Amino acid sequence: MSSVDRLDEMIARLGRAAEQLRSGELSPDAAATLVVVHGGPGLDSSYLGPLEWLAAPDRRVAFYDQRGAGGSTRPASGGYGLDAQVADLDAVRHELGAERVVLVAHSWGTVVALAYAAAHPDAVSALVLLGMGAPTAAEDRRSFGARFGARKQTLIKAGVVPAARPAAEGDDCIGSFNAILPVHFADARHPGARRLAGSYHCTVGRATTSAAGEWDFRSVLEGLHVPVLMIIGDADANYPGAVVTARLVPRAELAWGEIPSCGHFPWIECPQPFFATVLRFLTRTSIY
Repeated sequence: MSSVDRLDEMIARLGRAAEQLRSGELSPDAAATLVVVHGGPGLDSSYLGPLEWLAAPDRRVAFYDQRGAGGSTRPASGGYGLDAQVADLDAVRHELGAERVVLVAHSWGTVVALAYAAAHPDAVSALVLLGMGAPTAAEDRRSFGARFGARKQTLIKAGVVPAARPAAEGDDCIGSFNAILPVHFADARHPGARRLAGSYHCTVGRATTSAAGEWDFRSVLEGLHVPVLMIIGDADANYPGAVVTARLVPRAELAWGEIPSCGHFPWIECPQPFFATVLRFLTRTSIY
């Protein structure tokens, strides 16, 4: 949770199996609603807490933990696929009482956000895609894997990250994730590269990745009719894939926010240009 506990925590019972999804919001009476969709999969929303600063008197920010992550329960059905993720996100939107939302999605969360935009186009007023990679699962694995792997080996040789990750503590693999967190930063010795807030349920992450299958958003991206902001650090391993993705978005809808000397967590590593870019997009875009 954020430093102000997202103001009011709310528990929404979701789906036929009545799973519990933990969510919360800031500025609950605002006109526009931003829903933050976290990455991972398997991480929770805590690491995105600084995005609470996007809230304003006329703009509220809502956070939630995806099924099986953080404070949300694991589905009794074992269902982690994109249809279930989309249904959960739609339940959050309904719980918030928002007719339309701005989806602010990071990394894996961009996959959920695009799946949602495809299923509920009239419920999305804009997309803010942070650290998104390639437009297909296969290309994403290839392009991200190559760049991330090369950077990781460089940092192992430099003694910045260990060659072997620490063992998980039960199902929480956040220690293992933090061991290679510097690989995600342009500055591997940045203070924010030491530890990511929250938990990482790695079994949930693996199950979610498997259930998502071979997603392909090329036609979805080409058919978008809402404003889209893509923010990517030039040192992000997803950068090559993001360039490919951006070419598919209709030019009239795309705002491209490339941040130099920045990695996969720009609100931590490069907060000034990150927040300036997002706020400029939100104030110039019709999201109400």
